Formats: sequence, structure tokens, C-alpha cells
Amino acid sequence: MSKGYPDKVDDPIQFILDKFEDEEIIIDAFYQWAMNPTSESAGFGVSENYPFIKENIKLRYNISEKDSEEYINKLKDACDWLISIKGMNYELRREIRTVINYRFGEKLRSKILKRVKESPIDLKRASYIFGKFIFSNFPFIREGDINQERFSAIYNVSIRSIGSIEPVLKDLTKIGILNKLLWISSGTSGKVAHYEVPLFVEEILNNIDSYLKRPKTPDVNKYISALFDENNYEQLRVIDEVLNSKDYGVRGLYGDTKELLHFAPSTGIIRKYKNIVAISPLIIDKLEEILLEEKEKRIKILRNKIEEKLESLRKEHQPLIEIFHEDENIWKIESMDDPTLYIYLSTWLITNNIKNKFEDRDSHLLIVVTNQSFPSIKNFIENHYYFGLVTSISVLYIDDKKSEFRMLRGQKHKYLEQIVNGITARKEATPKPGPQPPVSLPDKEITKYPETDLKILLGIKDNNEKVFWEPKNERSWNFVIVGSAGTGKTQTVQAILQEFAKNKLPYIIFDFRKDYISVETKTSLFGPVLDLNKISINPLELDGNNSPKEQKYQISDIIDLVYNIGDLQIQHIRNAIKASYEDKKIYEEDKQSWNNDPPTFNDIQDNLNRIYEVGGSVTQSSIQGIFARLDPIFDFKVFSAETVIPFEKIMVGQTVIDLGSLPNDNIKAIVCELFIRKLRYYLYRLPESREPKLYVIVDEAHRLKYDKKSSMGQLLKEGRKYGVGVILSTQDPVDFPDLVFNNIGGVMSLQLTDPKFAKNMAEHLGGEITWKNVKNDLSQKFSAYVKFSNLRDVTRFKVIPYYERQ
Repeated sequence: MSKGYPDKVDDPIQFILDKFEDEEIIIDAFYQWAMNPTSESAGFGVSENYPFIKENIKLRYNISEKDSEEYINKLKDACDWLISIKGMNYELRREIRTVINYRFGEKLRSKILKRVKESPIDLKRASYIFGKFIFSNFPFIREGDINQERFSAIYNVSIRSIGSIEPVLKDLTKIGILNKLLWISSGTSGKVAHYEVPLFVEEILNNIDSYLKRPKTPDVNKYISALFDENNYEQLRVIDEVLNSKDYGVRGLYGDTKELLHFAPSTGIIRKYKNIVAISPLIIDKLEEILLEEKEKRIKILRNKIEEKLESLRKEHQPLIEIFHEDENIWKIESMDDPTLYIYLSTWLITNNIKNKFEDRDSHLLIVVTNQSFPSIKNFIENHYYFGLVTSISVLYIDDKKSEFRMLRGQKHKYLEQIVNGITARKEATPKPGPQPPVSLPDKEITKYPETDLKILLGIKDNNEKVFWEPKNERSWNFVIVGSAGTGKTQTVQAILQEFAKNKLPYIIFDFRKDYISVETKTSLFGPVLDLNKISINPLELDGNNSPKEQKYQISDIIDLVYNIGDLQIQHIRNAIKASYEDKKIYEEDKQSWNNDPPTFNDIQDNLNRIYEVGGSVTQSSIQGIFARLDPIFDFKVFSAETVIPFEKIMVGQTVIDLGSLPNDNIKAIVCELFIRKLRYYLYRLPESREPKLYVIVDEAHRLKYDKKSSMGQLLKEGRKYGVGVILSTQDPVDFPDLVFNNIGGVMSLQLTDPKFAKNMAEHLGGEITWKNVKNDLSQKFSAYVKFSNLRDVTRFKVIPYYERQ
């Protein structure tokens, strides 16, 4: 037995952490020991990594050889004792990382951030480039992985401008952003040094913009303007495609790669290296802004024409059709007697903009394109499997001189010709619909919830007139509340919850920070607190709506939304999900097998370990990166059993979900995502409703994602059909995409002190409201503007907070 350690304790990891809680160097070294990238098949490399850990702490804490040796001996004694009790295994290392991140992450992070801010300017620049761009592609870096040419192509900055790569990595190790550790191959490839990124550093790297000013960027206005003036749309499309990739370097987009790569490189903007097309991340924001602005000019008029035609169509055929504005450039037309028709408007087609947009089987798609040759459009569609689910595809090509309509496959939709004629016709020639005979809705099961005139008191105007929010009067029941910290958001949400309770309207609130829960009593004034330790969610269950293949893509997409991991790692996760289904004898092609008991996240974890064991060095490195990000998911057992959520109780009462007790923001986000996903599937099995029967409230709403793949994004669009409304409260309206603002019936703004946020909100409030109004005129707490979809003007008022209503 190691000297100074007992023979047995209840929790040996906590024992070590308690013993050394005041010795930051030991805690840091202990975490590095748990990060060791070597696998079990290669012997874990425990003894081989002690010299690496010793050099890391010696460099980071500027201690002598003698002191560093003393610290390593302490670490050896502690780890030898721990192994003697628990054995050396993957689970041990994961548990150590998770516990240290939860208990000491904030302290370690603050020290790293202090070192970053005190660094010389060249090292700050290196930290910015690494944190903002390299880390998103490489959660670990192997010596020799980043060569001069590839780095220069993707990042458009010479390594020599920040120093050769090895000194830079050494400096980042000194700061604490990296740890240099030894990876040992179980095969014949030997031993290679890895630079690993600690889990608790992710927050710094993901928000590096908040801590360091980005380097000065070149002016790209003239370059983009010249391409538009020259009608060089293929060059612009390549740039747009690369901008929408994750690492700003795209390989083999579609069709003939050589043809795609045949473009004119521009120094400082777009380059290529071998089969990589790359744009410098240092100009990404500016380039995106300029390109978006130029594209917008070319489709704004066309978008208005589509909106006018669809409004005419709605009036003509109501109530047989429903038209939804899915996002800024996508419309969905649902008909009682014809398949779903999508309209997609674009300047040109690129992969990420089209990916997973049109998932309804047996649907029709009309693509309206303004600046792309028809052969290029046809080639794009034929080479992208996303279009495989769509029964019929039509293309309307429009430029300044002509328009051309073609059916690529399938049959014409009932309303297709009417829509195309309305888009291409001159405005004055557009025929007005004549009087229509009365039509009646076909019989459809609708829940007979009692009719309610739901009026939510928000506050009072200066003239003492009360301001009410009446969801049923709006185009959507969803509502957004924004405001800087301390302006009264939480009190406003609590007041609305009280109004819901008075009206006996059920709700769920996702509480990220325990704003609605007493820390002492662990109870809430706003309803029973749902204990996450007493529920389970199995995202891999086949809910009657999805096949195993669809589940594989949807679950991996949700993980990617939250963790933003690389394409190779996502593919490993998809392979692990598929293998997990097959282990349970559930096969994508065999529908009868879908009734078998489904796997859980435990099975995904096991299959990732299997892939690791049989994989080569690249695969093993990739799997290590997955576990570095996803260990907390596997450790948190809520995803390791069949779904047990009391939806029957939730649908008839008020429920508070305590996310504040979870260890980090990513775990909170993915629990929220998967919980809402299960709620949606539960709702799908219920009859439709024309009355509000449940509200879902998310405070700190900027912590979630809201694109079409996200659970909340889909709930915002579909919830009303099932009697569900959503309330989102946030400090950061810029985080909300158009999908949110296109699917709300009201938006309320308290003061926003950040000019960028104030400008964003002023645009959504509209009218004569400017960003200065939002920033300066709402300085009194609880002062607010509200804009309802059924009213032209913005209303200024003062919120009656919750504490004044009790």
C-alpha cells in the first residue's frame, strides 16, 4: 500500500482531491494523468507519461527540477494507490476528468485566462488563432500534424508569423491551454507526443473573442464587389460553400472536384492546398457579412413577390391549405388534398444551406435560384442525397433578363403552376382571385379543450392602461423576452408563470441557473421540481416516427449541434449508433426488427471503445477526441435506460426542471434538447388542439440551438398544432436565428446595454424604434417595449414584476 494512504475508502477519487485541494499543481498533474491518450491495448502508458507531466508542470508553474520531481513523486504515490483500489481503466480516467472539471474547473480556468491576458502580443495572437480556429478542428494535436503548407492554406497566415509550430505549442502548454502527453501505439507505429486540450479549457477557447481582440483583417469589399460585377457566380458559390464548412477548408464538394477547384485564388482571401479549398478564418466574419449583404440585394425583391403570391394563395384556398414561413428563404405549404410543397429561394445552391432542410417524404420541392447556371443547378441536385427523399423537384431559374421553369423529376403539384406564374409575372399583370365558393374543412380529430380567452397581464402604460398578451390573437403563440442582466427578465417570466397558474394552464420551465428553485429547500414556488436523477431518456428508442437510420442521423446531429465536433468524429458516432442497433438485432432494412428492445447510450459508449480498439492511430485519436468532449454524457446516466418521464403529469400541471445542478452547460443543453425531442414525440401521439394546453419556457435561452435540426427549433414551428406555446428569455438576441423571429407572435425588450444587441432588437421591433431607444430609453428597471404580430405599433410600458403581484 502506498505510503500515507488507507487500505479502503468509500470514494478514492474524492479522497485524493480532498487531500490535495489546496495544491493546484497536484490537481493539474492529476488531471493530466487522467488525460493520458494511450489505450489499454498499449498498456495505458502510465509510467511513460510521468516525465511528460513533470515537464508540463515545471514549464507552467516555473518551478525547479527538484520541486517538479517532488510533485511527480506525490502524484505517483496517489495514482499507484488509486490503481490498487480501482484498477486502471477507461472509466477511471473519465471519472477523474469529470470530477475535477466540476470541482476545480472554474479555478483552473481563471488561472489560464490570467496567463493568456498577460502574454506578449505574439502569443496572444497565437492563442486567438489556436482557440478560435485550430481547436475547432483538432481537439488534440500530434507533433507533425500541422505542416506549414496545410496551416497556411486553411488559416491563411504563415506559421512563421507566429513562430514555428513547436515553440508556439510549447508556449500554449506553458499558458495551460495544452498538455503535452505521450501516445503509444498498440501496433508498430511507436510513440508520438500529443498536445491535448483539457475539458475545462473549452469554455475559454469557445469564447476567445471575449478575451482577446482579433488580429487586423484585410479589406475584402472590393474583391467581392468585383466578382459580382463580373457575374463570376461560380467563384462566389465556391466561397460561400467554404464559408459554410466547419474548418473553412472544403474537400471534394460534389461532382468533378477538379472543376470545382478551378478558380482564381486571391492572396489573403481564398487559397487552395492540394485538394483543399480554404478561406482564412481571420476574415470570416467580414466576408460573411459582405457576401450576405450582396446576396440579400439580389433576392429581396423576389422574396417579396413569393410572399405576395403565397398570401394570395392563402386567401384563395383557405382553409384547405396552411402556409408556414420555415425560415427566411423557405416556405412550406400543407394542403388537405395534396402532398406538402416546399419553396426554397437561393442565389445559388450550396451544401450546408440545403442539408436536412426538406425531410418530409412524399413532398414536392420548388427551388427558385437567381444567379446560377441551370447545368450547375442540375449537377448539384443530382449529386446530393438530401434530395433523395423528395418525390418531385422543380427549378425556377431567374436572372435580370429571363426566367426558366423546369421539372426535374416527379409530378407537378396542384398549386405549382399558380405559384410559378405569380412569381414570374409582372406585378401589375398579376390576376386577382375572384370570389370563391364556401369550403369546409374535412373531418379531422381535434381535441375539444375548453375555449379560453387567455389574457396575460404584462404591465401598465404611462396612462395606467393595462398591457395584455393574448396568445390566441397572434399569428403564433410563441413569445420572446430579451434584456441585459439585471433589467428584470426573470421577474417578468415569473409574473407570466403566475398568470398561467391563475388560468390553470400547464407549463414546463427549464431552469438553467436555479432562478426558480430554492437552494435551501430544493423546492419551487412555481411547481414541483422534476428530479433528473429519477427520470431517464433513451434517445435511441424508435418512437413510431423514425427508422433506425433516421435516429442515427438525428441523434448525431443533436450531439454535433451542442458539441460542434468534427465530421470524422460524427461519422464514428453514427457508426457506433448503427452498431448499437445491430447488437440488439435491429436493422435499418428490417422493419419488423424495429420492435426489439432498443440500445442506450451505454451501448454507444461500448461500441466507440470497440472502434477504438480495432482502429488505427487516426481512428484512435479521433475517438479520444470524442470521449474528451462526451465523457460527461456517458457519465450522466440519464441516457442509459428506457425513457421514464411523467408526461401525463406534466401535461396537466406546472413543472420546474432543475438543470442548474448539472455539471456544465453542454450537459444542460443536451438534456434539454433530448427532453424536448421526447416531448415532441409524445405530443405527436395526441390529437391536435386549437387551444393552448401547455407552455414550454426556457430562461437563459441563448444556451440552446434553434436551427431546423434542433428540438426547440422544430417545437417553435410545430407546437401550435398540438396546443403548445414557447417562451424564450435571453440576454443575447443575436444568438437567435431567423427561425425564432419568424415563428413568434410577440417580442418584448427590456434594456439592452450592448449596442450590437440593441440594434438587433430594434430591427425586430420595427417602426420608429432605434437601437438608441432600446439602449438608452429603457434604463429604468422593468421599462420595456413589446411588439405583437397583430398590431402595427410598438407599445412602451412598465412590467409589473412578480414580487409586486403576490
